[in-house]
Amino acid sequence: MNGAYWPKQKTAILVIHGIGSQYPFSTMDQFARSLINSFEDTGLSDLIVEHCVAKREENDGECWNDNYIRVINKGSECPIDIYEYYWAHHTEEKMKLKDIQRWVIQTVKGAEKFYKQNEDLAIKCNDKSAFFTEKGVLKTNKYRAFLIGVAGVIPVYRGLWLGVAALVSKIPLMGALGEKMIDAMNSKISSSLSNVIGDIAIYNSIDPKSSFYQIRKEILDGAVNAVKYLLELQGSNRPGVKNTNSLSYSRVILAGHSLGSQIAFDAINRLTQMISTGEMTGVDSAGGYISTEGSIARVGAGGKRLENVSDQLCGLVTFGSPLDKIAFFLRQQVTGKQYLRLQIVQNYHSFKQKEWIGLLASDIKYRLESPYKRIFDDIRWYNYHDAGDPISGRLDYYKKVRNIRCSYKKKWRGVTHGNYWTDKKMFREIITDFIIPEDPVEYIPE
Repeated sequence: MNGAYWPKQKTAILVIHGIGSQYPFSTMDQFARSLINSFEDTGLSDLIVEHCVAKREENDGECWNDNYIRVINKGSECPIDIYEYYWAHHTEEKMKLKDIQRWVIQTVKGAEKFYKQNEDLAIKCNDKSAFFTEKGVLKTNKYRAFLIGVAGVIPVYRGLWLGVAALVSKIPLMGALGEKMIDAMNSKISSSLSNVIGDIAIYNSIDPKSSFYQIRKEILDGAVNAVKYLLELQGSNRPGVKNTNSLSYSRVILAGHSLGSQIAFDAINRLTQMISTGEMTGVDSAGGYISTEGSIARVGAGGKRLENVSDQLCGLVTFGSPLDKIAFFLRQQVTGKQYLRLQIVQNYHSFKQKEWIGLLASDIKYRLESPYKRIFDDIRWYNYHDAGDPISGRLDYYKKVRNIRCSYKKKWRGVTHGNYWTDKKMFREIITDFIIPEDPVEYIPE
């Protein structure tokens, strides 16, 4: 990469963190440092890094400050602004182990009940995960062993610690102290386990009757608002700004780690629906920009003129993503008899999702056309995964995704789920393939 390279358009990157105990600004800090290091590796030595604040206004009129990091090459007028979407406070300590156990058992039962449907879908999508042979045949025993193992994790864990505590309590003199130490360790590990698995369980609570469904809704609503703020025309939702003929950024890129990749995906999917139903200011139902009079328009964005919102929101980077596992085990299941509901659920997922309907076209009496236009299906999406990361994997259930295997050196005590944050190759490709190109970044077939 040429050391003189720097984007010729104002760029925003929204980073969304994943599971576990997270803290505000940590995600933004890690991503920004790795991006800066990658730019410096190209020979750029005059970078300016600033802490910036954007005044944001909610729908109810309440204002708050959004902190972000600005990186700019000295002499350039086109900064790279790095934002984060922080959502951990929504799920922290919300799920207890008994709630997680109940969710796991229900999930396992659902996966068993729809076993054949899962197999058909996976074969149809050419699933290349460890559950299938090279010829695409489901390893039934491995599938069932996995479900049994997952269902037994929580009971075994609880039984193990109760057993250890009981043994320690019988040690003369030291029994009481040892039991307190075991209780403290148990509490700490329980909290960590609850936060990690609880994040996945809460965000994948798709039953509106569930007490956790509202939390999921709040997380997704916040992500949609964060993306929407970066995309909308100036003045449409910004205090004191009257110019409505230009955009804040000509390029917006989303980057999601772990469960954050699912949140990023869902946010783009929800934006697709909002645009299709006329809920986004300044664009028509196909994503084209329109003037205040309703006519087709081209809007200014850092010296460029854009015609469609997909020219602006032009990239998605996922790393450590569980999206295929969620599609295989946790997606909303619908019986074949409910062929209308089946199609509504399919139509609802209108961003790069492959055809998930298991029925043949001849089995469906009435076909329902989707009311949502696939506005963002051609944007570039890179998915980074690693064999040492049990959460990540190839994404075979989605269209137009470039899967990139990282091949990290696995440490003897752990997994590689966090290695992406310092992956020089990944950040170099984010620069060369998403940030630098002058034209809108579109999917390129492998």
